[in-house]
Amino acid sequence: MKYDLDELRSRVSAREVAERELGAVVKGTRCAAIWRGGDGQNVEFYDDGCFRDHKTGDHGGPASLLAVARGMGLKEAADYLGDKYCPDIARKKAPPPARKPAATKPAKAAVATMTMTLTPPVEPPVPSVVNVLGKLRVSRPAWARELKPATPT
Repeated sequence: MKYDLDELRSRVSAREVAERELGAVVKGTRCAAIWRGGDGQNVEFYDDGCFRDHKTGDHGGPASLLAVARGMGLKEAADYLGDKYCPDIARKKAPPPARKPAATKPAKAAVATMTMTLTPPVEPPVPSVVNVLGKLRVSRPAWARELKPATPT
């Protein structure tokens, strides 16, 4: 965000945003939320530059009001208001952080080793029994399926 929200609020209030940017007519400390089609005096403005929409519960500073009314992000609204009303308070871009010098000695890292032994699955030596729809079926193990029955001589 190019502008500090508190500094922005000290330069332009939510009331000014409602009048200048949104075209609302403020009577006393209240106005209708014309940006959402409201016709009652549901939006209240405070001396500290903030607002509260008593119907929707939205509240905040001038950037929050513009963001809610125009359907934009808070950063985008703050940058728009800051550029228009107080460009002199824009934050200076901070220089990138200094890089740390490379280590002269390589760091010793603990190396964990893990060994795994993979064994093929072993089929049971006895035929498995499966109950299918109430009927018993005996199946032969895989090694026995490969054997051909002996032919009688």
